Amino acid sequence: NSKFIFHDSPGFEAGDEAQLQTVQEFIKERANATEVDNQLHAIWFCFTPDVSQFLLDLEMDFFNQERAGKAPAIAVFTKFDDFINQVFDIDLDDDENRTAAGTKLAELQAPLFKCKFPPRAGVCLEGAAYHMDLT
Repeated sequence: NSKFIFHDSPGFEAGDEAQLQTVQEFIKERANATEVDNQLHAIWFCFTPDVSQFLLDLEMDFFNQERAGKAPAIAVFTKFDDFINQVFDIDLDDDENRTAAGTKLAELQAPLFKCKFPPRAGVCLEGAAYHMDLT
């Protein structure tokens, strides 16, 4: 759809505080835009769930700092199928493993939704079409 405009930024994996500031400045500029085409309407914040390190410090900082404007942030947990493999239990069938992964993800992402300025919603992506509402 040519009406959608997406802006991508490097992730926060490197722990670069300057990257967080760059993202915050971009949000502020878009919040002050007067033309609808230049405004930010939603923030799709992507996470790749990982049991060993679920949330990075800068990701938590992002959701604990007030953001300019009113664009809602949505937590997008990508590669949910990989997360299922991370928590896979051979004694469970596929549906039970999916349920167990969803339960584990809800447990790991709970601190994110307790931040001062948490995501408005969360969604999981698996393959090309799967989603699960986590809120």
